[in-house]
Amino acid sequence: MNPHPKNRVQTTREVSQMKIAKITATKNGPFKMTGLKKITRHTGEVISIEQEAYLCRCGGSSTKPFCDDTHKKNGFDGSPNPDYLKNKVRAYEGEKIIIYDNRSVCSHRGYCTQEVPNVFKKSAPWIDPDGDTVEKIIDLCNKCPSGALSYAIVGKGRVQGDYLGEACLRISERRFGFDGPYDLTGAIAIDGQTLRTSESPFKATLCRCGYSKNMPFCSGEHIKIEFIED
Repeated sequence: MNPHPKNRVQTTREVSQMKIAKITATKNGPFKMTGLKKITRHTGEVISIEQEAYLCRCGGSSTKPFCDDTHKKNGFDGSPNPDYLKNKVRAYEGEKIIIYDNRSVCSHRGYCTQEVPNVFKKSAPWIDPDGDTVEKIIDLCNKCPSGALSYAIVGKGRVQGDYLGEACLRISERRFGFDGPYDLTGAIAIDGQTLRTSESPFKATLCRCGYSKNMPFCSGEHIKIEFIED
């Protein structure tokens, strides 16, 4: 019996049937958002959307989160970096749980190392799957906004998220003093100027600072460039 029934592995058919919302990374331009009725700021403020919206991804718009065509003036390049297409997933197998880590899609929010430090380290060997309880590890993997972290109970299938509710786009909260990416949850298709799919079918983080090495996904560069939404 699966001790975590809500985290069962979803089939490809189930996921594809739920893809009613779409985010399109236009070429060297904004995200075109369709099928989503709102944007939620980390403060809880809700911005209603009637049909479609164009969201800034160059980082320079004066009307964030919406595009104001600044990308046409600041030389924004939304091309994916081939070095981040290798999609290396490393498995750390413990006595009861296996933790999967795809560092190339990590948005570097720091939840893992701050909240479960006995498992998620800041130096090699990086992850100790026996360092804390299975429950804490599952909760943390589910909290990982980018889908970089996932897990499998030993003998069971890999779980890459458990959110099947309404598709949602949320502007992430400020971490380490700087503003972060767009957080997506639920069934949202991502296409356009991209050479890869999201790591998880249920969640992803999209760059809005304009400097990601993993376009259109976030790679944590907003921290390095000290991105602040003004």
